[in-house]
Amino acid sequence: MSSILAPKDKVYFRRAKNCLEIKLNPKRQELTRTWIGKKYQVIGPDIGSASLAMGRECRLKVERTLRASSNTTKLKIGQRSGVNRIDSNSMGKRSTSLLLSSGRQGRIRYNDEIVFLKCIKGGGDNYQVEISVDAPQGGLSSSVSLVKGQKINIGEIINQNRARSSRLSLSSGAAVSSKEALGKFNYFLMID
Repeated sequence: MSSILAPKDKVYFRRAKNCLEIKLNPKRQELTRTWIGKKYQVIGPDIGSASLAMGRECRLKVERTLRASSNTTKLKIGQRSGVNRIDSNSMGKRSTSLLLSSGRQGRIRYNDEIVFLKCIKGGGDNYQVEISVDAPQGGLSSSVSLVKGQKINIGEIINQNRARSSRLSLSSGAAVSSKEALGKFNYFLMID
């Protein structure tokens, strides 16, 4: 803590009340309040709005939806000629709730995706939420203001794969196969 104090600043310890009082130059008060508020829960009459938010809770809900489609086409020419096409669609939804202390970071893991969340409760039902998603197919990061009960779409990650193969032989002829898969992951955020 000595690195944030100037030579003229004075620190008083009151062991009987487990208190630390710091007399600061007015120009350094906000800097010191912010630094201490990030590391410790500060209790007192003059602690600034960032520190007042510490200790409050945010109940966050993250919803991840998946819409996936794929199509496979197989073409054979030879003794058994033919064309075969298979289309498939699927949908899925996962919801996760997380209780965080205001100002603290939390995370949710979906297989190999990690969702990082940080929430700061403001006045009334207002919240400031920072969210980032780290996934093999991409990532997203956002900071939003929310009201309790509001649900917002914070972003979408699209995963598209294409594969093609071919085979040629005298006995069975020629075969060509292609597969295309598309997955769309949408992330929704709400405060319960």
